[in-house]
Amino acid sequence: RASDERRLGAVVAELVQTLAGSSLAFAARDMGDDELFGVVRVVEDLAKGNTSAGAQVRAWARGCLMTLAEDENHSVARVAACSIACAVHDDDEETRQWA
Repeated sequence: RASDERRLGAVVAELVQTLAGSSLAFAARDMGDDELFGVVRVVEDLAKGNTSAGAQVRAWARGCLMTLAEDENHSVARVAACSIACAVHDDDEETRQWA
């Protein structure tokens, strides 16, 4: 489990360095609902700091969620906006302030 967490951390760190959060958000437009919900759930976890990811990853994920929340596709925007709205009640003060 710890080795999986380290590998995931390495992948996420590389992702943040090579792909803008807004680019991921734009790519999500072409996903089906199930894939979109899965992406938003993962990005939500990163935005809330529910992983060992650092501040740079949280900022990247939050930017991605904000871009998704402003999408002209209402299905995409609704999912991301709900994710941000749920963060208002997070246990972490910094996450609540962001939301």
